[in-house]
Amino acid sequence: MVLGITVGAIVVSLVRSLEHYLMRRLALERSAPLPEGTCYSPRSVAFSPEGFHITTATLKTYQRWEGILKVAETDRLYLLFTDRHVAYIFPKDALESEMERMEIRQRLTPQHRPSGDDGSSS
Repeated sequence: MVLGITVGAIVVSLVRSLEHYLMRRLALERSAPLPEGTCYSPRSVAFSPEGFHITTATLKTYQRWEGILKVAETDRLYLLFTDRHVAYIFPKDALESEMERMEIRQRLTPQHRPSGDDGSSS
């Protein structure tokens, strides 16, 4: 009798775990960006001394440099923050020219640069 109750409890626990996993997976699939949506669609970026334009098949936006509150750099990315938790993310290898990289790097404040970097080179 005890063995039957133990096996039953294990089965119920496994079913609940599987149900939780499947519900979570479904929720993630429903919330993931669409391949043809704005997040993943091909885009072009044009930088200027005043700001930058981002264009996709369904979006045209312009961001002035004055609206960038913070710029940070990692080994592979530039992050241009417009708020505490909102940033434009530019992979370094996707920037087409040294001029584009320099335009962003000029906006890095000393505390956001990798150590030993004065911002004069990429």
